[in-house]
Amino acid sequence: MSLLPLPVQTTKTYADLRVALRRAGTPIPENDLWIAALATEHDWPLLTGDSHFQQVLGLKLA
Repeated sequence: MSLLPLPVQTTKTYADLRVALRRAGTPIPENDLWIAALATEHDWPLLTGDSHFQQVLGLKLA
């Protein structure tokens, strides 16, 4: 199993996404927000069945 590091940039991406989603009135669960931040930062597509990820601008969904 590999663990991804949590660099400062990821925390900034997380904060930006959290603020944007709250302002839009569409917050998502905190743990999912961290997943979205990592995927967005690394430009990775996210394979999920959770529709709330569609609220995250810039997140590629597979």
